[in-house]
Amino acid sequence: MAQLSLGKLNKNINKAGKALTKISSSMKINSAQDDTSAYSISERMRVRLRSLKELAINAANYTNTDEDRATIQKEFLQRMYTINDIATTTAYNGKTLLDGTHAKQKIISDNILISAGDYTITADGVYSLADGYTGNITVNAKNVKLKQETPANQLSNVSIVTASGGNANLWIENLNIKNTEDKNIIKFQGADNYLTVKGTNILDDNNTSIHTNSAAINVGDGLTIVGNGSLEASSYNGAGIGGDCQDTAGYIKIGGAVTITATSTNAGAGIGSGYSASAGDITISNSATFNASSTHGDKVGKGHDNSTVGTISIGQTTFDVDVSVTTRENANIAIRVLDGALEYALDQATTIGAYLQRLEYTATNITTSTENVQAAESTIRDADMAKEMTDYTKFNILTQASQSMLAQANQSSGAVLSLLG
Repeated sequence: MAQLSLGKLNKNINKAGKALTKISSSMKINSAQDDTSAYSISERMRVRLRSLKELAINAANYTNTDEDRATIQKEFLQRMYTINDIATTTAYNGKTLLDGTHAKQKIISDNILISAGDYTITADGVYSLADGYTGNITVNAKNVKLKQETPANQLSNVSIVTASGGNANLWIENLNIKNTEDKNIIKFQGADNYLTVKGTNILDDNNTSIHTNSAAINVGDGLTIVGNGSLEASSYNGAGIGGDCQDTAGYIKIGGAVTITATSTNAGAGIGSGYSASAGDITISNSATFNASSTHGDKVGKGHDNSTVGTISIGQTTFDVDVSVTTRENANIAIRVLDGALEYALDQATTIGAYLQRLEYTATNITTSTENVQAAESTIRDADMAKEMTDYTKFNILTQASQSMLAQANQSSGAVLSLLG
């Protein structure tokens, strides 16, 4: 019975603690655990009004000069350094928590395994391709990371297609895919798409036996490639990175610390348009490392046979999506990157909040179940004190009455004997 009271007491203490937190902060939502969806919306609104994104929006303002943006860049960098300091120094029990070193340790499982057949991704998260996987993957979520269960085991005939509306934010890490069919390994649709490259990635769409016409990575109406990993992309008549044969591709931007190797073994460009096709502007930052090649087309630019391409800028820009707001273009790119980072951070926070809510519900359910079992056991084993006290009082009164009646009877018998005596 004492355990039952203790369980209820703990519940009340927890509720009182939450109420006190809300009173002291003057906010009903203090963490993602309080209200997952409302927390996400609130945090997004807050960040839109402050910090890095505020600076990026300011730098993107047309009325600012390059000198103004250089000044903004100084503050932007200091805030970035502050974030990095927090990420590298926040620790518990001697282990850093926010620098990404625990990403491969599934404390909470967020790695969904795609094992067989065509698959549609509808929720942000991390997805892993199982050994031997083949099929078509449709990415209808905005922020998705794709990797392989075993990168050393090459997969074949895998096609990844993003949503038609554009604005995709796709991350790849240690993909190793070779297609023997004439289809893109990654096909972006719409414009304003982002591809972040982590680890070592090999995307081989080069098949001379069927004269592959698809680009290894089709950029759709516009793609920005960033990251600090490496990417090898090869095709035959399509571009390694760009457009398919007889296709129209959008702009291509490559920046950050990414290392690119792009090849067309026949008539497409290494980076640019496919055979008898067109591509938009191509911008490769001086911070990126690249090696492009083609047999009959340009290394960077046009494919063979009357292909066209927009303006090509190689190593003539400080394009760096990680930290730069030195130009209006860079500031707009930074806004996109910060949006993606914000969405990812909010997704992680709300995911953890949802898990905490689930754990709290499970703990409450277990406590209730324990209390019910204890109550049932108590009903079977423990005495009903009211009933037992009633019985005790009843039988005690009857005993005393019996003794009194017996004593009274003995006294009456003694009186009769004394009269006869």
